[in-house]
Amino acid sequence: MKNIEKAVKFLQNTYNSSDYFKQNPNAKEYRYQHTLRVSKIAMDLSEKEDLDKDIAVIGALLHDISYTIEFENKEDWENHGRNSAKMIQPFLMQLDLTKKQRVEILLGVANHVDGNSDFEGDLTSNSLTIIDSDNLDRFDTFRTFESLSYDRFYDKKIEDQLKYLKHRVDRITTLMKAEKEFATKTAKSMWRERLLKQKEVYEDLSRQLKEGANFLEIVGN
Repeated sequence: MKNIEKAVKFLQNTYNSSDYFKQNPNAKEYRYQHTLRVSKIAMDLSEKEDLDKDIAVIGALLHDISYTIEFENKEDWENHGRNSAKMIQPFLMQLDLTKKQRVEILLGVANHVDGNSDFEGDLTSNSLTIIDSDNLDRFDTFRTFESLSYDRFYDKKIEDQLKYLKHRVDRITTLMKAEKEFATKTAKSMWRERLLKQKEVYEDLSRQLKEGANFLEIVGN
């Protein structure tokens, strides 16, 4: 765990010294918590699938480290995986890792946005688990709440709320039918479980909203 502990300290030090994060503490906290969740997913996957924990977890910890520098345009965001990989390359040389392990981390981090990398090599199950872990965090209870807040769900009229929820349920249904590829069976199972949980939340919200209208129908108003 020494390599992972060093990566955590490197992450924290980089975040704490970021001028952008000093001016935007909410952005820092959001990115930090996302990173920790992704890292826990990577640890769980590596343990259940007998993968290289150093590669998966260190990559997860450092995959978004370029967020410490403000993005000025869409291109900056599109390149943030590749930029993160470049930023962590010198640090990885300080860890007790083989060249192969370092390459696998760099490939996972560089590829996690759009599947393109500046580094030569093939994506392994270890590298892909970094990417899978980031994707899995996008579909859980916190992200459900985040979507509702970001889209100002509570400010909408009830008919628009119901349309919104139907759209979300339809989107999840489409994702489930798409059979997205993952590096491991465990990741794929987690994906389906998280999609089902999100779908249940949106469906339950819709049901509760409809209960008021159903009550009026019962009493004849």
